Amino acid sequence: SAGSAGDYGGGGGRISVILTNSNSFDQIVMQAFGASGPRRGAAGTIYRQTKNQAPNRGTVIVDGNAATFNTNTTTRLPPAMYSVPFELKYVTLVITNYGRVELTEDIKMGDLYIRGANSRLHLRGHTLFLQSAFHEDWGSSNNVVYEDGRIVWTVPGMVFSIK
Repeated sequence: SAGSAGDYGGGGGRISVILTNSNSFDQIVMQAFGASGPRRGAAGTIYRQTKNQAPNRGTVIVDGNAATFNTNTTTRLPPAMYSVPFELKYVTLVITNYGRVELTEDIKMGDLYIRGANSRLHLRGHTLFLQSAFHEDWGSSNNVVYEDGRIVWTVPGMVFSIK
């Protein structure tokens, strides 16, 4: 968890773990929470990839640590600094536990899961292109703040768009 500077909590940072000899994270606990305080820091990202997953086809988790705060603190994707073009193209995004994610541009990702009624995806007028077929367990439109953006599930021969 990030440090706090007065009223402003630091962001959670980025963690990346790639398993080379295992297909399970078992009991491994990873946390990239934003620091608490009157102005809480945004959750960081955790990238997890197992031995059987191809490079850059793991999962990015944004966990809000059950932060029931009323600020507009969000985790930005792609990140403003040290972003590698197309690094998220096949990655699955999981937003959970009051996590809040904001798109900073149109982006391609592998798949999407929004867990819990209080987790949010803010499209900010951008399009999230997902390289998977639409599935009912992705979350709910109630978890998305569209702001003229959209989510497009696309697989060869089929496109499903939610606006």
